[in-house]
Amino acid sequence: MCGIAGLIFCEPRAVKAAQVKALHTAIAHRGPDDYGWMAIDGDGHVSLEKKEKDVKNARAVFVQRRLSILDLSPAGWQPMQDSSGSLTVVYNGEIFNYVELRQELEAMGHSFRSDTDTEVLLAAWMRWGSGCLKRFQGMFAFALYDGAKRKVFLARDAFGIKPLFVTRFEGGFGFASEQRAILGLDGVDRSVNPQSLFDFLRFDVTGHGSQTMIRGIEQVEAAHYMVIDLDAPLAKPLVQRYWEIEIPDHIDRAAMSFDETKEELREKFLHSVRLHMRSDVPVGCALSGGLDSSSILCAMRYLEPDAELHAISYIPHDPSISEEKWIDIAAKHAGAKVHKVRLEDVSIQGSIETLVAAQGEPFGNAAMYAQYGVFAKAKELGLTVMMEGQGGDEMLSGYNPYYGGYLAGLIRRGDWGRALRLIPAAQSLPGFSALGLLAYGGEHLLPESLRRLMRRAAGRDIWPSWLNRAWFDARGVSDKVNSVPVHDEGLKAYMKQTAERLTLPHLLRYGDRNAMASSIENRVPFLTMDFANFMYGLPDEYFIGPDGVSKYIFREAMRGILPDEIVNRRDKKGFKAPQAGWDAQTVAWVDSIFNDPVLQTAQALNGRELAAEWARCKAQNAKIPDHLWRIIALFVWINHYDLKLS
Repeated sequence: MCGIAGLIFCEPRAVKAAQVKALHTAIAHRGPDDYGWMAIDGDGHVSLEKKEKDVKNARAVFVQRRLSILDLSPAGWQPMQDSSGSLTVVYNGEIFNYVELRQELEAMGHSFRSDTDTEVLLAAWMRWGSGCLKRFQGMFAFALYDGAKRKVFLARDAFGIKPLFVTRFEGGFGFASEQRAILGLDGVDRSVNPQSLFDFLRFDVTGHGSQTMIRGIEQVEAAHYMVIDLDAPLAKPLVQRYWEIEIPDHIDRAAMSFDETKEELREKFLHSVRLHMRSDVPVGCALSGGLDSSSILCAMRYLEPDAELHAISYIPHDPSISEEKWIDIAAKHAGAKVHKVRLEDVSIQGSIETLVAAQGEPFGNAAMYAQYGVFAKAKELGLTVMMEGQGGDEMLSGYNPYYGGYLAGLIRRGDWGRALRLIPAAQSLPGFSALGLLAYGGEHLLPESLRRLMRRAAGRDIWPSWLNRAWFDARGVSDKVNSVPVHDEGLKAYMKQTAERLTLPHLLRYGDRNAMASSIENRVPFLTMDFANFMYGLPDEYFIGPDGVSKYIFREAMRGILPDEIVNRRDKKGFKAPQAGWDAQTVAWVDSIFNDPVLQTAQALNGRELAAEWARCKAQNAKIPDHLWRIIALFVWINHYDLKLS
């Protein structure tokens, strides 16, 4: 796991050592173990460098910071070239099936000098070109220079687990693992992107598509690659999607045995965990006590009966939201040593400011500080790699709104028996009801105009009064980012939407930035193309059981590996924000945000209404609504990075 950055200039120019140093210093936390960089001159020749120095005739410079995970020897140093010297790569991530790919390539005549997946990437690109991307089971972002073609290929993994930002500046094109590395380049527009601003403030949706929260910085989308012409870096690049989740037009339910499918699912999950355990440094597990993270921990024990296992868990001070009981059950079953992180003494101001600095973008609530603390503990314990259950909800159908998609699909297919049985089953689900199920189902069955009327009647208008709709309309902002898809397989269509747009992109961003702030590699075994292709090809009724239980087939597949208490639990708590620290100093700090002239005069917002709402929360000692949390994070972010809300 590493960090990368680079600049491609319209004309060859002199580059100072200080500029190279600034690039790699901005991403140093992503790779503290080693450092290297390359310069491409006006003729396209590459020089590999270990120390900063002035370059007189640079067409491009790329830097790489290394977090050593596989082959800790100097043979893993980057930038790395293929045996011919034609291809050079700076690479961030892991290709977990690199062993199998290496064996396949060796059978074709390739030879290898190291035990790294980076060298496998180069050989795979030489053999298959961009077609190799569909063969990679992993998480990655890389920049590959093809000297023969004078092209730079930027690629990102299928789910966007690893970040890759791009920008156009005065005189060239830049890319980096984090926005801070390229934000200061001359000519980069530092204003807030109106579409991304609306998506974040209204729906807490970020990280999808090519746009970011900053107008002048975009990102290579998940499952895409981009081709930059070395001689014309500001020309419109070729952008190509190489994979997406596919929902079959027809599923032959009669041909699928539940028991056989369950066994195949178990093997696919165990195979993914086995691949993700490959490492030359210690591997731990972030354990929440829920089904997904407990499954990973117990699968690790199942696969490695004699391994020393370490789990790290966040324990809130409030027992009503604590998962400690379930954490202890899972850890005991797996024979793992559990390390518990408690954050009672953290102030709200401290947690938000820390997270803004780490994340590089605003975030939905302070709950992510719990995850930040888990990775900080991993660093303290010397666990360089962590496994996490992120993506399980999107692959297995774990969110309550999915029930609405399932109900809609049953009704469209005329399966009234299952539909009628599902309604009372919803009553038994914690925090859910038959009325909630019908409301979610209506989102899938009704036309958009009627959905909007329903939301308005329920006090969930897409355009609340604290947003200035005219300002957003004037900038062409769409309010359909979270519109429910209409599809015969309603459940799968909504699962895909959450995976590609609504929940997974920003959750993966949280995990990547929180982990890399402590120089930790965070792995997510639920997110491979192979696993997703399998899951999205299953019938809806395999996801939601006859009694309404979520993740039905996965629960049954994990029986015997997981303790029954975890398999059978039906409640879902997740990370909760630490709420300690509401002292007078913190209240004064929040007061200063809502009374800040920038917020009060921001045309996109109704600053007076937001300030009045905060005053009511303060007077009543009430919980701060989510949208006020987002406003706080937004303005801390704007001030921290000196951005413009115009």
